[in-house]
Amino acid sequence: MRLRHRPDQDGAGDWPFALDAEQVISVREDGVALLLKVDNLAPEPVSVGIGWHAFFPRHDGAYVTFRTQAACAQDAAASADRSTQGSDLGGTAEIVWPGQWLALQRGTSPELGDFVAMMPPPPADFFALEPAATANNAATAPAPQPCGLRLLPPGGSLSVLMTLRVRELT
Repeated sequence: MRLRHRPDQDGAGDWPFALDAEQVISVREDGVALLLKVDNLAPEPVSVGIGWHAFFPRHDGAYVTFRTQAACAQDAAASADRSTQGSDLGGTAEIVWPGQWLALQRGTSPELGDFVAMMPPPPADFFALEPAATANNAATAPAPQPCGLRLLPPGGSLSVLMTLRVRELT
């Protein structure tokens, strides 16, 4: 799937910079690979963030495991959901559905160093594990680059990869 955005044709109010974005989904024998790529076609450097909003079904006893060096939790009293944001170590996470005897292993490229795990309160029947190159609200941060936004030069590109593999629990 490819998006070509030209502000002079598509409306600068949507996004003021020219870019091409592409997502490639490859079905493999051991799972699925998803590739995201953005190309800066603007004549100036552009701050870019990239990642997925990956939602999964919440079944009885579902849980997520991952390694992190830092985390920031926000509970339902402070917002509409319960979320944790952290710095991913190793780019791997696993979602386990014990009642279904299944697990999903997620791998990501090193550029996706941040993630958000969002757990809306019941009766929501889903949760999200969102690998991203940026922290939440990075574009509105006083210093966006330390929050993960990449400054792409004219003609520059950013590509990231996520793999998903299902395994049976024994």
